[in-house]
Amino acid sequence: MRGTTLKALATACLVGVFFVQETRAIAETLSGNFEALFEGRKNRYHKGSLVYGGHRFGGNEMPFSLYSRFTLEDLPQGASAVAYFRYRDDFAYNGYPDESGQVDVFLGYVEIPRIADRLSLVLGRQFIHKAGNVFLADAIQGDLEITKSLALNFFYGKPRDLETFSEWYNQDENIDEKIWGISAKFSLPFQISGEVGYMERDLDYPDEHDELLHLTWQKPLSFPIDSLLYQEMVYNNSQGGFEDVVFGTQMFLTQKFSMKLEGTYYDTNLWEREAYTTDMFTLNTMDDLIFGLFSASSLWQSKVGFDYALNPGLSVYTDFAYQTYETFPGERTKGYSFEPGLRKTFGERNEHALSLGMFYLKSYGGEAVGPRAEYSLKLTQRLEWENWFNMVHYDKTTNQSDQAFNFRTMVSYLLFRDCKLQGFFEANSNDFYHDDIRGGLMAFYNFDTKF
Repeated sequence: MRGTTLKALATACLVGVFFVQETRAIAETLSGNFEALFEGRKNRYHKGSLVYGGHRFGGNEMPFSLYSRFTLEDLPQGASAVAYFRYRDDFAYNGYPDESGQVDVFLGYVEIPRIADRLSLVLGRQFIHKAGNVFLADAIQGDLEITKSLALNFFYGKPRDLETFSEWYNQDENIDEKIWGISAKFSLPFQISGEVGYMERDLDYPDEHDELLHLTWQKPLSFPIDSLLYQEMVYNNSQGGFEDVVFGTQMFLTQKFSMKLEGTYYDTNLWEREAYTTDMFTLNTMDDLIFGLFSASSLWQSKVGFDYALNPGLSVYTDFAYQTYETFPGERTKGYSFEPGLRKTFGERNEHALSLGMFYLKSYGGEAVGPRAEYSLKLTQRLEWENWFNMVHYDKTTNQSDQAFNFRTMVSYLLFRDCKLQGFFEANSNDFYHDDIRGGLMAFYNFDTKF
């Protein structure tokens, strides 16, 4: 085994030993989890495809990753601490990016819930969710409770790259960047709750400065029907325009029938959303296929989704999205996506589960259609089997036509409580990979110890 690999494993072991030995004296609870993945790959790239791993056109890979998370609770003053890191190694490749074996500390922070009665603080490398965006940053974040219905949130920090971006660009340190902001979390009469605030983002190179004003709120309704209204707005004061506007509702018309309605606008010219952001609301599960593939500028979009339970074991659903966006400045076009499907469970205890669906999308860039299928079987209390299949045929306006597919099967076995093993096999073919065959093992272990 290579020297760097030994050093990495030694570092991981020392971290674990330190936590176990020292925790007894300073905390009452230690919990955590380990996730290990070993994978073998054999693939061939289409000629002309840009590949970051040394511009290869095919080869064998044997990547290994170990994700570990430790949480200390019941520290003095009621504080808690979290440490998370990944060890990685590719035993079959020593090119770029360097996969020769290393430990990366991704986040670690201390949370102090009670300071001066109403103030709580989070110190360290943490995720900050604000203005429809998420940042991994070395930061300080705090909440100050003013009243039972009003609290102030503040933060200041320097964002750090996620592992993917640092690997792509082979940089150890992020470009000098800082974010800060303040917001008010409120609860109003009639069960209205939300947040309004201000955030700044500064980037030295390239020279960028963004001032973002954001507002979110939601309200549950019971008359005339059970539903939930929600809204999100992000205004970029530096650029003089809205980045993101969302207004939607989720309605439960009957015990069996639910419907989602949503209207969305956002402008890609104002923010590089793909690199820095994630959706603030998790209520919307409808994928925005068209925007991800074809949009080049601002987008207006309407979405509607239905879910109806025909009986306790069978339900049907459909999602429809309609977009109007700019392919070029001043030139607008339309597009839509449509996905119907059904879900079915079998057996007295739902041992079998089957989901079948189709999707179709058409827009300026072309059209695509294909089936989707999922099937799972619980063989015993310890043994499960899951399968996924996706296929698509697409025709582009650039006169390119092709098919792509993905198949994955996985067997899971529960060795004992909180410890599970999974074996998987996967086959892919698309416009990037001529063929891609993968297989491997995954292991998961969770522990919770009280002293």
